[in-house]
Amino acid sequence: MNPNFYMHDSDRIALQALKAIPGFTQLFKAFMKVWSEKQFRIQNMSTNLRISEKQLPKYYEMLPPICQKLGIAIPELYLELDVVPNAYTAGDTKPFIVITSGLLETMPEHLIPTVLAHECGHIACHHSLYTTMGKIILSEAINYLGLSDLAILPIQVAVSYWMRCSELSADRAAAICDGSADNVIEMCIYLAIRKCITANWINNRDQY
Repeated sequence: MNPNFYMHDSDRIALQALKAIPGFTQLFKAFMKVWSEKQFRIQNMSTNLRISEKQLPKYYEMLPPICQKLGIAIPELYLELDVVPNAYTAGDTKPFIVITSGLLETMPEHLIPTVLAHECGHIACHHSLYTTMGKIILSEAINYLGLSDLAILPIQVAVSYWMRCSELSADRAAAICDGSADNVIEMCIYLAIRKCITANWINNRDQY
């Protein structure tokens, strides 16, 4: 399925606006010089558990029908030990998906394929490289590129806005895989509630 069919207009417009910001091209080139996909993948493999046909196969087997419907290769899937329910996609030429232990422990099982379809939607829409770069731009790691905070601020704002817009396209991909938007809506509500509960627990814990 062609991702243009479900890519949200806000996603397209926000990405075009991001690329048009003066300095973005130079920043992108600087990022590609210091960022190594191979090293990034090795770091992920050394810290997270690979999910496969032999390890937690129940979750791995959710991927093939999703990937077939979206027309992408089956990405590698990893489990990260983190109490916060979350999932994300990273990489470039060979993107991979990471889901947290908090997600598997707390989310209803019928919503796990929706989460995976959402992440596969990011891959199908070719979000992975810009998302990976965006997370670095929005973190303290941007200092390694040698740019001042004032120079990078417009790009940080634009990146943050595009990353939110890109979620709309990924949600549409998940809705297509599910056959309706019901599970996507339930997934978003569930994640919002769980993250609020987790954040509140962490804040209260730090007070003692």
